[in-house]
Amino acid sequence: MAGICLDISERKQSEEALRRSEARLSAAQKVAHVGSWEWDFTTKKVEWSSEMYRLFGIDPEAYDGKPESVLKVIHPDDRQAFIQSMEKNLAGEGTGPLEYRVVHPNGEIRNLFADGEMIRGQDDRPVKSIGILHDITERRRRELATEESNARFHSLVANVPGFIAYVNAETLHYEFVNDAYMKNFGKPKGEILGRHIKELLGAVNFEIALPHIEEVRAGRSVSYLNCFSFTGGKRWVQMHFSPVRNGEGRVMSIAVLGYDITDRMQLEEEHRQIQVQLQQAQKMESLGLLAGGIAHDMNNVLGSILGMATANLQLQTVSGPTHRAFDIIARAATRGGEMAKSLLAFARQSPVEQHQLDLNELIKENVRLLEHSTLSRISLEMDLTESLPPVLGDANALTHALMNLCVNAVDAMPDGGTLTLQTLKVDDHWVEVRVQDTGSGMPKEIMEKAIDPFYTTKPLGKGTGLGLSMAYKTVQAHHGQLTLQSQLGHGTIVKILLPSTNPIAKVDPGDSEESHSTQRTLIVLLVDDDSLIQSTMQAILGMLGHAVSAVLSGEDALERLESGFKPDVIILDMNMPGLGGVGTLPRIRQLNRTVPILLATGRADDTALNLMSAHSNVTLLSKPFSAGELRDRLEQIGSD
Repeated sequence: MAGICLDISERKQSEEALRRSEARLSAAQKVAHVGSWEWDFTTKKVEWSSEMYRLFGIDPEAYDGKPESVLKVIHPDDRQAFIQSMEKNLAGEGTGPLEYRVVHPNGEIRNLFADGEMIRGQDDRPVKSIGILHDITERRRRELATEESNARFHSLVANVPGFIAYVNAETLHYEFVNDAYMKNFGKPKGEILGRHIKELLGAVNFEIALPHIEEVRAGRSVSYLNCFSFTGGKRWVQMHFSPVRNGEGRVMSIAVLGYDITDRMQLEEEHRQIQVQLQQAQKMESLGLLAGGIAHDMNNVLGSILGMATANLQLQTVSGPTHRAFDIIARAATRGGEMAKSLLAFARQSPVEQHQLDLNELIKENVRLLEHSTLSRISLEMDLTESLPPVLGDANALTHALMNLCVNAVDAMPDGGTLTLQTLKVDDHWVEVRVQDTGSGMPKEIMEKAIDPFYTTKPLGKGTGLGLSMAYKTVQAHHGQLTLQSQLGHGTIVKILLPSTNPIAKVDPGDSEESHSTQRTLIVLLVDDDSLIQSTMQAILGMLGHAVSAVLSGEDALERLESGFKPDVIILDMNMPGLGGVGTLPRIRQLNRTVPILLATGRADDTALNLMSAHSNVTLLSKPFSAGELRDRLEQIGSD
């Protein structure tokens, strides 16, 4: 038996060292997301490192080593470039850097970067190709996010209306400007970037900016206002300088942001005028509230007087002294009611009565009233547009307003002149009335106070100072606008803008019933908190043959209805404590959807009109009303 014994310790140590080296290489490749490959052209064998399988998303146990299996995981849009790279390798041309995407079995798309090197033999023929494969997905995502962020930033900066620039903090040379900066200075980017700011701003503006620049160099943000000469003229610009620091905190650049506030500064004067007008409106509002409260109380008192007077008037002999007394009382109460309407118009409530009005006819009627007295001292010209669209409003209130304006115009022409009354169709929604005189006109300081109530330039006893303010309030009540144009020595123009409405076809009076032949006794629920009104209404309704149940509040009325009381008609006062008419009417409709409701109010404002439009079988009963008006309303309800 013969044998040999060899010492292989060194070989084992070398193999172990090689194993450890390969393990470290594999671990390093896994950490770095880098795989390596070797393609031997002699043996046609391709060897992959273990990381290659992970990068391609291929199971090592299932991989058959065929190129077709690799092509399956290449993104369809990148396969052609991958095939061309392989063909170059096979042709011995080598492979250069190539970036492509792979699709893992779970659908995840990864970005890979491949680079290789050709190994040649002694005859310069290619022997093998080696290379690496690097997963650059995260880097690509960061680059894409950075590109998108930069794109958004440049889009924002380029299109923002403000002037934006970056200036080197040390050299004061431009590093960046946006489109607005170039546009206002009238120079392209190439003539701005790299230049010193003094060349663009000029010596004067540079000296103004320099102290602020020093503040920014010291690390503080500053703002200041300056006037620049741009291509479009002089403009006021609000400038903001802010420091831009590097990673060490040192100021590297100055961020310049400027806003053109010329228009804002020009509006400051207009804002001051608006403040004056606001103060004016507040004065008028205070007086309006006072007038509205007085008018409301007057309406209740006048309603009681007018109701009782007209009710008893029908019981007296026409030629008798008692009839004449009640007639005088009724006419006085009616006149007082008109005064209350004027006060309500001044209180900026909606018109008490709203009808379609022809402004041309209104002006002609106004002229007829004044032509033998006031207008006899001046020349009158009328320029009235034919087929003028009608307006919706109160004829008495608008007539009174026009009369006041005409009287004011005539008073401004003591030595004679021309008064021009003109109507215009502005568009499909507005019409305009102009009252123009050739009188003395008004200086600015008087114009600012002209609409103030009780302000007048007339001698004591010659004017109250309410004419123009009443006209102003009347126009506002009709949802219109009143403006003054005047210049000392050149007369005054008052413009009234009113909303127009579509004409309504007139109904032939002969088509409607002149009277109702039948009348039945009605059960009336009277809801009013004024005891005087209650007493008067109960007396009148009793004289008219109706049964009355009176309550002092909306809450009491609802309680009566909930208990089963079923009236034929409800007379509901708008202005009461508690729920009032506004809160009571909808609740009545929840309990009784059909009972007629007469909404009694001296303020036919938007609140009352909205209630009428929102609920069926509701009509307005304007205070003060006579016994005859009440009788006619009830007769109409009783005959339905």
